[in-house]
Amino acid sequence: SNQARVTHRDALAQLLEPGVKQFTVAELLEWALINHIPCGHIKNLEEVFNDKTARDLVREEVIEGQVTKRVTSISFDIN
Repeated sequence: SNQARVTHRDALAQLLEPGVKQFTVAELLEWALINHIPCGHIKNLEEVFNDKTARDLVREEVIEGQVTKRVTSISFDIN
């Protein structure tokens, strides 16, 4: 079950973190690829919104005089 799978997640993270921090994301991804381990880079929000495609999903709207921004849930253009 998922509950059993994550029981020791925090302890495992504490054990792995010092070793993992010695490498760049690119180095870890390359190592995983060479060893046939499926993985991917999980971007933080700054990395996500550095991409023009992601920035194009941001919608601005004025609500009660306040400018608000949100990310649209529709990620494709029918045109």
